[in-house]
Amino acid sequence: MSLTKTQLEIYQYFASHDFVPPDLIASFRNRLEKDNPTSVRTLSYAMQDFLDDTCPKCKVAGAYKFHFMGKLKHKPGCDWTWYMGPGAYASTQLAKSFRAGMDMGGGMMSDAEKKGESGGCIYAIFGLVFGTLFRLTFAILMIPIQAIVSLTQSKPEADNS
Repeated sequence: MSLTKTQLEIYQYFASHDFVPPDLIASFRNRLEKDNPTSVRTLSYAMQDFLDDTCPKCKVAGAYKFHFMGKLKHKPGCDWTWYMGPGAYASTQLAKSFRAGMDMGGGMMSDAEKKGESGGCIYAIFGLVFGTLFRLTFAILMIPIQAIVSLTQSKPEADNS
């Protein structure tokens, strides 16, 4: 199955931008619904590395790309860079840990079915547990480090204009 022109444009846009305004996301959603109602999932796949947040400097809400240690960038825009709060970072890392486990479990179950082996559900459960624990180890190590970085970051200066 090949991508439509709209799907390809969406993937390229999200891959090359750190910030996406809400009106553009709505526009992409409308275009996908017009092209093919079943392709709306494209948007959720394209946005899996993005989080809804508000820029602390200019107060613009939108979807910001999640970088290493929860770094968010408002580019293009006011060019402010900040780290997300420790609580949001921890919950995001936990969600990514479960996602890794689900991906691993699903892959193991799919491989077992392709080989014609029985017990695919056992493989899925094992993959879910192992994948989650493997990714969770990284999360547990990074959460306190990110909390220190986040809490010691500089705050935007008040705009007096």
